[in-house]
Amino acid sequence: IGKDGEVPKKGVNHSGEWSPGKRDAEGREIPPSHRNARFTLDLGLLENTDSRLHDPRGVVVGGIIYGGRDSDTWVPLEEAFDWTHGIITNGASLESETTAATLGEEGVRKFNLMSNLDFLS
Repeated sequence: IGKDGEVPKKGVNHSGEWSPGKRDAEGREIPPSHRNARFTLDLGLLENTDSRLHDPRGVVVGGIIYGGRDSDTWVPLEEAFDWTHGIITNGASLESETTAATLGEEGVRKFNLMSNLDFLS
């Protein structure tokens, strides 16, 4: 699992069939992936996945990480005192800079609960 290796010579991306040098209607070259691309994978592929992943009793949760796009205000990582502090003070108060996933201008700071509103419909 990883991102190493050469970019394929053809494929399908956000613009449809793609190959190096493909251009949009304005003549700009289309990159192989959208600048705000995401990916998913099967947790079973990760070497450090808890062996109790499918246990109906669940697994112990040691932490939840919220992440937003913030270039100049919040520290990269902050520890909460307890679950309430973590969710209310940290997660629910996040502001995040808009990205290519949002409609409108990029880089505008907005209040964004848990920093995932852009992914909810």
